[in-house]
Amino acid sequence: MKFELNAGDVCVSLYECDSRSELEERLRRVDGVVLLDEEQSGSRFVLVEVQRCGGEEVRAWGMDIVEHGPSPQMVVHGEECLRWVAFGSSLWLVDVWEARVVKYNRLDCVFWDIVRMDSGAAAVVHELGVTAYDAAGERLWDVSGSDMLAGFEVEDERILCRFDDGTSAERKLSV
Repeated sequence: MKFELNAGDVCVSLYECDSRSELEERLRRVDGVVLLDEEQSGSRFVLVEVQRCGGEEVRAWGMDIVEHGPSPQMVVHGEECLRWVAFGSSLWLVDVWEARVVKYNRLDCVFWDIVRMDSGAAAVVHELGVTAYDAAGERLWDVSGSDMLAGFEVEDERILCRFDDGTSAERKLSV
């Protein structure tokens, strides 16, 4: 499987590998690093290659991820080479060009989606609601209810959360 994302002058490709050893071997060839959630044993392995569009130099990093939950998602940060990456119960702020983790956040539950906010911030939608992080990866605010999240909508820079008990909560997507 291959997925490509072009953002500015950086091209990002995602490849799914069959095993951790295949991922590590491919990363060794390009001097990459593996991102993994120490608390969860992985069963899916994704190689991420980053190249300056039109350039020869390639940087790479890999993710060791669990099988349950949504597929990993990557959202462009406000800065050119930074990306928000979410999978399982983890949120990473990654410098894709330097192949290094800038900030790691452990979520209280499994993520559903990432919503890009202004100034490089991101809101992570998860089973219990929404948690927003600033551009440095620090927690800003939470939206939660007394039950599990049933659904959400983003409209006019606001997020509306609907919970299983019939209640709802709304928040402006701002820092």
